[in-house]
Amino acid sequence: MVESAVGAVVSQLSKKILEKLEKGKKLSVEDILLLYLDLQYKELKELHSKLD
Repeated sequence: MVESAVGAVVSQLSKKILEKLEKGKKLSVEDILLLYLDLQYKELKELHSKLD
């Protein structure tokens, strides 16, 4: 349950960051780290599902 909540929050933040990027605004270091975190979370979730 917590995992899905974290995934949802990170996903929503990533969408907001991508909207910011589409508008031509510069990304902060925090924005880039959150995008990286979202990518890592998705990869770990995929790997976990393959192991089950």
